[in-house]
Amino acid sequence: MRKELKRYSSIGNRAGILLLCRKVLTGNIEDLSSIGASCSFINGIDLNFKCGIIAFEEIKLISIVDNKCQAKDILYSHEDENLFIAQLCRFCMNALIDMDLINIEYLKYNEIKNAFQIPMYAFSMECSVYRNLLITFGALIPDGTLFTINECFESEFSKRVAHKRKISQEQLLAQLEKERIIGEKGEEFVISYEKKRCPFTLQQQSKIKQISVIDASAGFDILSLDDEISQAKRYIEVKTYSGNVHFYWSSNEIEAAQLRAEKYFLYLVDYSQIEKDNYTPIIIQNPYFNVRNLSIWDIRPSSFLISTSCSSDQLREIIKPIQHQSIPYTLDCNEPYMMVADSPFETFKWTDVNQEIMHVFGDNGTILIGGYKNKRQLAWILETGIYNIRLGRRADSVLGQKKCVEEAENLILYDIYNPKIFQVYNINGHCEKKKEDMIALKYPTRCPGSLYMTFEITRNAALETYMDKNIISNLLANLENHKKGTPLFIEP
Repeated sequence: MRKELKRYSSIGNRAGILLLCRKVLTGNIEDLSSIGASCSFINGIDLNFKCGIIAFEEIKLISIVDNKCQAKDILYSHEDENLFIAQLCRFCMNALIDMDLINIEYLKYNEIKNAFQIPMYAFSMECSVYRNLLITFGALIPDGTLFTINECFESEFSKRVAHKRKISQEQLLAQLEKERIIGEKGEEFVISYEKKRCPFTLQQQSKIKQISVIDASAGFDILSLDDEISQAKRYIEVKTYSGNVHFYWSSNEIEAAQLRAEKYFLYLVDYSQIEKDNYTPIIIQNPYFNVRNLSIWDIRPSSFLISTSCSSDQLREIIKPIQHQSIPYTLDCNEPYMMVADSPFETFKWTDVNQEIMHVFGDNGTILIGGYKNKRQLAWILETGIYNIRLGRRADSVLGQKKCVEEAENLILYDIYNPKIFQVYNINGHCEKKKEDMIALKYPTRCPGSLYMTFEITRNAALETYMDKNIISNLLANLENHKKGTPLFIEP
């Protein structure tokens, strides 16, 4: 039946859909031939009767036996048609989610519009009929290639999505069991590989042991020998992966790697290759150094363990006086409810910074180093080609210090939570913009400030190739009294 729905895009217009509902959603057993005839050739009615019946039956609004239909869950109400329409839209939305006709992973919250949105491509082809029904009744509001969820349906839609995303206990256990089996097979492969890696004697092979089956907290999985001559120990942590090379590294394993240094090895095993003859795993010696210091690795903390020895009462007393002291702020005199940073930016001389950055940019020009807080802010910068600094109307603002702005030639834009992620831009010009200008540019904040200095930028990827990934981290670490996230100029 779903295949048939691909042939259609719409049941009809608003009047046509409501006519069909009046005819079939009565609670009584209705003859489809009679209903089809009564719905034909009515002025102002656009209705694809066959499409409508297929669509209603597919989502179980009606059941059909011997060309007769009967409503199951929703009955049409002429007395309160708006309430009926809301019920119909909710029923359709829930059915589409439950039947996986919408890919809910594409559902996103748009903070600027304060609404949930989903792109057109998240709907399957057989979903077009239901999507257009929801558009017809205003449950979905078109916005370019996106659809905004009408706020009247947000709450229930969110609950349904959340319910759909929940993994059952059985599914979770099954997934964990699958990962356990993959991990075991990877370790078994490495045990076999190690015994053949060198011409070990039988006595030497007996010293190659799988430690993880007895002690999972050892920080490594397998104890082996470096070679058949030296008898030096080799501590091996096995990471078995599928697809792209990736693995999780626990704090306990990292500490073990740091402690054992050159004696510690990571064996990266491709699960899809272990049955093949002559397959060799990727072997990394001293991963504490070689993983953490090679720029090829993308290292992201997935979680942090945060604890304190303070009691809850002590913690409350400690936190209370510092709740609002992270960055000094003053009130903007023109906007009494708008907070503005006391120091909108910082300036340093080339002699204040480490030599790494001078080798890339020289020491004659001025560069601006600015951060972004999240992907939404970065997306806006990339879309508009603008980097901005918020200004106040005070003596210490950029308004009184034009020189560094006018002479800035390059921008290094970095993630303030991970300075190893950065991009380099040429600065092509600058100008002041007021609050209304930023609103017109859809600046991603609920309450734009009264004044900004903006910089027109274009990407200079060539310069990035000469820069070590730690260059910004090192720079920031060596600057005294630098406040996290504050833009800074480095000038001659």
